[in-house]
Order: sequence, then structure tokens, then C-alpha cells
Amino acid sequence: TPCKGTKLTSDYVESLFDGFADTFEGVLVEQLEYCAPQKVAEAAINATAHRGKYASALDAGCGTGLAGLELRDAVQGALDGVDLSAKMAEYAAELCLTDDGAVERADAVTLKATGWETIYRRVETGNLLQLDKCGLDAQYELVVSADVLCYFGDLKGVLSALAAKTAPGGDLIFTVETLPEGDWRWVLQAIERYAHHPDYVRDVATAIGLEPRAAVPFQPRMESGLPVRGTLHVLHKPR
Repeated sequence: TPCKGTKLTSDYVESLFDGFADTFEGVLVEQLEYCAPQKVAEAAINATAHRGKYASALDAGCGTGLAGLELRDAVQGALDGVDLSAKMAEYAAELCLTDDGAVERADAVTLKATGWETIYRRVETGNLLQLDKCGLDAQYELVVSADVLCYFGDLKGVLSALAAKTAPGGDLIFTVETLPEGDWRWVLQAIERYAHHPDYVRDVATAIGLEPRAAVPFQPRMESGLPVRGTLHVLHKPR
């Protein structure tokens, strides 16, 4: 079974995205109007108008790196990525910015020969619940997670882990799926992803010491011809 207790199993999610990596961007972006990575990057860029650019950032559940290029506009220092799927992380690590501003993917040999700058300083493979084992920095001024927390039901563990990686004075920005109505906190949908009520997310955030700054409804993608409902959350970690 893919579900174990309050989240989908790591083995299930890892296998799912290892197998999906080669066609991930073509299917989601071109066919399903996928925009969650762009929305979290946009929220980060908007935040810089009030606080200036972030000194460092972590893209938690970076996938193939769809958020990476746009996050660069919000981050003046190191941008790191981490993903449970080694195959997805490999694609993100190869994402480069060429001299003419185009984005390309290249293998390690090509990177070394051309001197192109990679979008991410480094990309690690690891579990969001075990970030201290992933070889990442202790903390980052910005942590983002696009379309990842839908694989968790109870958010307290994963939000606590992401909050621990967020530096005091920093921001945590992420998306979840949201059912349009009903009295619920979180539910496992038939599509094997969880949906989370905005009030539940707010309550968990407050309980772990984060300040909710925004909860914005949006449409992360299409699913079977119908729009998926989602919410983009912006949380702040007080100094």
C-alpha cells in the first residue's frame, strides 16, 4: 500500500518520481498547466520588495528544478535543492544558465568544459523528515516547497523539519492542495494526494512558532480535465 499512517510511504513516492523524471516537465507543464513552482518563486520575489533579497535558500522537494531559475531572482547567495528522488535531483543538478541567458541541461563533463553556472549550488537526495542527514546548510533565510506537502497528511512533522531549516527572520513558502468545502483538517484524496484545510495549516504553523503571513488560493494544475484547487502559504519565523 502507498499509504502508511499519516503520509504516503517514502518508498512509494521515491519510486513514483524516479519513474516519472524523464517525462515530468513535458507532462505537467505542457499538458496539465502546472504552475506551483512558479507560484512559490513569485511569492518569494514579492517578499524581497519589503526585506531585500534572501542571502540563502533551500528548494525542498526541488524535483527537476522548475522553481530554481525564478528563485534566483529572490536569492543573492546560495540556492540549494533536495529531493527524495535521485533521478529528479540529477535533473535539477544539471540545470545551467548559459552565457546568453538561456537555460540548458548538461552532463557533468559538459559543465566542466564550458564553465556554465549551475542554477543550484548543490542538489542532495534525501527525505524532508531527515534533512539533517542530507549534507545541507544548518539554516537558510528562505525555504520553499512546491507541490510536495500533498504527500503528507499530518503536517506537523514535515513543517517542523522545514521550520528548523529556516533561519530566524526568514520565510517558509509552500503549496498544498485544498478541497473547496467541508469540515476537515486533512484528507487523502482518491488521486493519492492529501488535501489540507487552510485553517489547519495555520494552526500547525502557529503551534510550531511560525507566523502565518498569507494563504492565497490558486490552481496548481489540471487533473483529468478539471482544475485542482490549492493554497499557497507564506509563513515567517520570528527572530
